[in-house]
Amino acid sequence: MGLFPSSKDFKDGPGVEKDTPRKTGVGRFFELVGRDMSGMFLANLLTCIGFLPVICLVYIGFLMNNLTVMIVSAIAGGILAGPALAGVYDTVLRALRDEAGYWWTTYRRAFRQNFKASILPGILYCVVVTVQIFLVYFCFNMLYHGTNVGVPMWVATPRGLTRHTKTALHGMCRAVLLWAGHRPKTDPRPLNQLVMLST
Repeated sequence: MGLFPSSKDFKDGPGVEKDTPRKTGVGRFFELVGRDMSGMFLANLLTCIGFLPVICLVYIGFLMNNLTVMIVSAIAGGILAGPALAGVYDTVLRALRDEAGYWWTTYRRAFRQNFKASILPGILYCVVVTVQIFLVYFCFNMLYHGTNVGVPMWVATPRGLTRHTKTALHGMCRAVLLWAGHRPKTDPRPLNQLVMLST
């Protein structure tokens, strides 16, 4: 056995019984980390690459200090950001359901299947975040120049940003519940069919 062991260095074990109950708690967490962490990391990396056009284009509008350019940039970049998010969500949820498959094929299939259905949510998400970034910049810029923008603006802007934080906290709570062994009810149908059913 060398510095880096290979599969030939280990003997075959008895395997996993077909009717073995699913692990819960810490055992489930480490099972997911050991089995799916690299696939989840790479799917998230692809999603970050999908958001690069939004980030770059909105930053150009930000440097120009022009909200119109920022919003048009968010619309253009949101066309790619929505399907990228749908791909990563599908990849992670299928890993949590213990479905067999390689992360790249799962991501690519979800990206293609949900492309049209996820364009509008991607655009809306990018536009809302862009407007909130501009409002925060606007409030601090006006304050820097000695102009008070008023209490409603100061209350509304952080409230919008807090909603994103609240959504992130909700996601973290769901992750803790999954870690504790609570499984969400899932549906094998593509995201666009589930969205149509919910409306």
